[in-house]
Amino acid sequence: MRKLVMLMMAFFLSLTSLLAQTKAITGKVLDDKGAPIPNASVLVMGTQVGTTTKNDGSFSLNVPATGKTLVITSVNFEKQEVRLGASNTYSITLKASADDLEEVIVTGYQQQKKREVNAAVSRIDGKQIENIPAPSVDRLLQGRASGVQVNANNGVPGGAVNILIRGAGSINAGTQPLFVVDGIQINGATTNIQTQTNPIAFLNPDDIESFEILKDAAATSIYGARGGNGVVLITTKKGKAGKNEVMVNTQFGVTSPLKFFDVLNISEIVQSRIEAVQNASPRATAAAVRANVLAGLGINTAFTDDQIRGLTNYDWQAAGMQNGNVRQTNLSLRGGNDKTTYYVSGSYNSTEAIVTPVNFTRGTLLTSLSHKINRKLSIESQISLSTISQNGPFGGAGGGAFLGNIAFAGPTILPHNPITNPDGSWYGLPGSGQAVAGILSFNPLAVNALNTNKQRTNQMVGSFTINYEIAKGLRYQGKFGLDYRLVQTEFYGDPRLDEYLNRRGLGSANSNWNTNFLTFHTLNYNKTFGGKHSVSALAGTEYRNDVNEQIGASAEGFPTPDFRTINTAATPLGATGFWTGSRVFSIFGRVSYEYDRRYSIVASVRRDGSSRFGSNNRFATFPSFQFGWNVTNEKFMSKTSNWLNNLKVRYSWGQSGNDQIGNFDALGLFGGGRQYAGNPGIFYSQLASPTLRWELRTENNLGVDVGLFNDRITASVDLYRRINSKLLLGRSLYATTGFGSFTDNVGEVTNEGIEATVGFKIIDKAFKWRTNFIFAYNKNFISGLYDGLQVLPGNNAIRVGAPLGSFFVANYAGVNPATGRAMWYKADGNLTYNPLIPADQRLSGQTIPVYNGGFENSFSFKNFEASFFFNYEYGRTVSDGQVNFMGEIGGRAFNSLQSIYDARWTKPGQITNIPRPFNNNTDFASSGRFTGQNYLFKADYIRLRTVMLAYNFPRELMQRWKMSMARFYIQGTNLWTYSDYPGYDPEFVGAATGIVPQNKNITVGLQLGF
Repeated sequence: MRKLVMLMMAFFLSLTSLLAQTKAITGKVLDDKGAPIPNASVLVMGTQVGTTTKNDGSFSLNVPATGKTLVITSVNFEKQEVRLGASNTYSITLKASADDLEEVIVTGYQQQKKREVNAAVSRIDGKQIENIPAPSVDRLLQGRASGVQVNANNGVPGGAVNILIRGAGSINAGTQPLFVVDGIQINGATTNIQTQTNPIAFLNPDDIESFEILKDAAATSIYGARGGNGVVLITTKKGKAGKNEVMVNTQFGVTSPLKFFDVLNISEIVQSRIEAVQNASPRATAAAVRANVLAGLGINTAFTDDQIRGLTNYDWQAAGMQNGNVRQTNLSLRGGNDKTTYYVSGSYNSTEAIVTPVNFTRGTLLTSLSHKINRKLSIESQISLSTISQNGPFGGAGGGAFLGNIAFAGPTILPHNPITNPDGSWYGLPGSGQAVAGILSFNPLAVNALNTNKQRTNQMVGSFTINYEIAKGLRYQGKFGLDYRLVQTEFYGDPRLDEYLNRRGLGSANSNWNTNFLTFHTLNYNKTFGGKHSVSALAGTEYRNDVNEQIGASAEGFPTPDFRTINTAATPLGATGFWTGSRVFSIFGRVSYEYDRRYSIVASVRRDGSSRFGSNNRFATFPSFQFGWNVTNEKFMSKTSNWLNNLKVRYSWGQSGNDQIGNFDALGLFGGGRQYAGNPGIFYSQLASPTLRWELRTENNLGVDVGLFNDRITASVDLYRRINSKLLLGRSLYATTGFGSFTDNVGEVTNEGIEATVGFKIIDKAFKWRTNFIFAYNKNFISGLYDGLQVLPGNNAIRVGAPLGSFFVANYAGVNPATGRAMWYKADGNLTYNPLIPADQRLSGQTIPVYNGGFENSFSFKNFEASFFFNYEYGRTVSDGQVNFMGEIGGRAFNSLQSIYDARWTKPGQITNIPRPFNNNTDFASSGRFTGQNYLFKADYIRLRTVMLAYNFPRELMQRWKMSMARFYIQGTNLWTYSDYPGYDPEFVGAATGIVPQNKNITVGLQLGF
């Protein structure tokens, strides 16, 4: 008992001593007009003790005995330090920052104030894409930045995305922009072995602080060749001094198909086949034709029309494309003091595509730490770890063997084929005695259920940064970064299926790894003198080394489908592997001068050396120049200050390169894998191109920024002209050389356009409304080839004056009303049933849209929020492989589109654009029937990309619950699309054959802060 009393007394004394060492203070933080500043950070210097102010600007804090100074910070206000004295109550006034209306923009190796940026740069704040469930963040850029076209290649979660900034400038070289995440240039390779991958799918959208998109050559030239197609800078969240923040964000939702095709029932299929066979064999009797058709469709030839109508039509589309689930949970911690700050986050995302078994599962961990060692030296460290698991569609790389993809096969398989047997087993498997009727003579649902098509991606993106202030205004920064990505795949073809029955199963495994090491070192100097002059200079050097390696093996002969790894197979088939790599070394510099906040000049230069070119041309220099005039700050504009608060004119000129070709395109290469006289041999596989040099991009940009009524109305307009010259292109050779082509610098492409962003906002105490309209127009055309050629040999669609991605096809003239035969126009304007190739072909449409943009609105009233976002494209033409296939109508034994069936020609005198059915489609010129103008489609669309409704719980309630915030929201993506496009999705890039379609989804979520 005595020991217990003594222990309690010791505890009481310790507690009393501890309490005696703290001091309770209260206060208010106000602006220079006396208005309270909510959410200001109040921190005791040298500690992690801190808090944030309430709505009325008040705060309370227990200060430890060691605390001598308060540090108060708030967005758009200057930091203030307050020395603590004997008082327990403080009234603190913060001065508005001199740059409180100036956005800070990341522009490459440094940050700049928006007023100093004279190039074409778009910024997207992380809050604009917050909580949107997207496996890859690049899809969130759609329609949000003028001049940036984003299209999903398919609906595979985490799959590849096609991005064009101000159109396409290259024919053969890469057209995709450079992604830079926190200063680390990401390897843009998409390693598509068994399914689609995306190099930036490792990012958690909730970790994004901002996107900056560098669009013109003056902005991108500091990145040299890597920025030749534009640059997307992604900045993730960092720690900040003040009270520790804990954020939890969880959401759950359902995915569903965008559309199903309206297809025929079995009676209509029989009718279309009878017409097709009868048209091809007009002398055959109706009874013989009918019997032939029914036998080909697997129907009893004795069945009457009523019996055929009584056959069950199984819904293969609904069985193959079903609703899926979306789950996402994020947890983050953020805080620090005036010396050390940190940000740590973890996330889990699980997304099921509408096509079974395609899915995407990702786990991420991001840590960011910065520490001030002393007044001059600080360090930063950041590591992003992610692991992604995917089940791909049958066929590999998002399509491949497209007939086995249920999105393709579901609407095309004959509908009277059963899906399963009464006992639940798959219908039509080998050995069952059951035959699947039609040219799709297999069960596609069984194919996707029994085969294994897995892919796993482990990625690490990390960096270590040193900052050192050499002298006042002169700072050194050194960064070492690594982007490492390992992709491992596993495929298993099940022996219970026709394709793998005789092989007793087929298995393969592959490992592919990208190692991208980057380091750069810069000196940054800033000085202001005379009150009106401001000078800054940047000089640096950079080295990047990319290596890509792959190994793989395959085997066949598995004793049982339960054994699915290749080590359990009886017969090894072979092994594969490759190594490739490239290096770039660069030096760069930038100088800027600003006078009296009115005039600014920026000049930069970068010299790049790339291992991809010939030894004589590996290095190239890329300069740029920018000029800006802040007209608002002129004295003669003083009378407009009450309504015109910003008027800036910008002009820039710059050059950048493009080296996005094969790593060894300039070299003469030898290959192996052949025999000579029974011995292993080598052969000359590629001609050398020692004079191969950089593709060059030269761009002029003129821009105007306007702000009216304290930025309640804003507008930014840019006009540009970009010429890509010395194009990296395969130049044709005579076949007698033994080679078809070699890579050379030939040709020129021009892009001209206008971009505009117009914003409007109303901000009241209770009601807020913001809206943005984004518009872009781009004219793209080939302005030159080589040797005076007007048409590229081997590709008639690439010709001077034509846009890149043009279609060169026979112009469709409709259907002859008397015969039902399809007609085309000849070069002389006359009609023909069989157009000549290429004499009767003409340009018809392009794959690059002429117009694109978006329309964004957000509202808030008291505790409620709502927002919606549309994006649109106009002027793009595509050829849809699936629609073309299903447009044959009776030509072969598979299902077709109802709209084509209803409009087909059936009798003389009928006016229609759909020709008569004809067996095996031999009534049509093959080039016109399948690639002619009649099977090109306008892909114009307007899409409701996102819509959101949220409720923020009252602050008073949060304070009672010891929470900083609580928010409930519901949102939808891709809920509505306006388009005449007949396929799954007008957004797709490519042939759209065997794709996994995109989906729409609705999610509900809860966001909590502590």
